[in-house]
Amino acid sequence: MLRNFIASGVLALSATAADAVVLSFDNTDFLMAPEFKRLRNFSFWIDIDAVLIAGQTYSNPVLNSVDYTVFGILESEQTLSGFPAFDLPRLGASGSEFYG
Repeated sequence: MLRNFIASGVLALSATAADAVVLSFDNTDFLMAPEFKRLRNFSFWIDIDAVLIAGQTYSNPVLNSVDYTVFGILESEQTLSGFPAFDLPRLGASGSEFYG
């Protein structure tokens, strides 16, 4: 009986966890051929508060949070800031911040 109760609890938690999905990707997932600058490292972690279904189209689904980092080197000496690189980290952005 205790075994059945534990199994039911695990199944219930599994069903709840399936209501959201996390998309994550980084620079190692792509073949990159930059022409004007070198985007060296990037990673995105997008926590979507929805069930994703193959073949369905999504437009701005509710997001729990978005984390990303982007780092690169600008090859032009003529940047507005005069600095030849960029490092853009963002952790814990809300969905509205990310879409904005």
